[in-house]
Amino acid sequence: MVAALSNVIDNAIYWARYRRERDNREAPGAILVLSHWDDESGGFIAVVDNGPGFQLARDQLGTPFNSTRAGGMGLGLFYCKTVMESVGGSLDVTDAVGLRELVDVPEAYDGAAIVFNFKNEK
Repeated sequence: MVAALSNVIDNAIYWARYRRERDNREAPGAILVLSHWDDESGGFIAVVDNGPGFQLARDQLGTPFNSTRAGGMGLGLFYCKTVMESVGGSLDVTDAVGLRELVDVPEAYDGAAIVFNFKNEK
């Protein structure tokens, strides 16, 4: 789990910096890590950034060997998805707009969002 979360944070940092440099933005590259827990349904950890968002089609996200990152292997989201399934959870790959439907996310974060969903196993 720690490796999966670290991978997502590393990618969020990379893409936030990438967009800042590519677009010559004054705003710094930024990421936000959110968490929520509910004793009834479980909870989540979400990582959202202000990068360019996902450049691959949604059906390609989380499949091995699909990457737009220079030198990327395209295994990060696949690994994260596998880890979450192994603990009875799930992985949602969305964007900041989609995440705002679940939780309050500042408008400055307008890029990709990865949500690690955990079930409460009583």
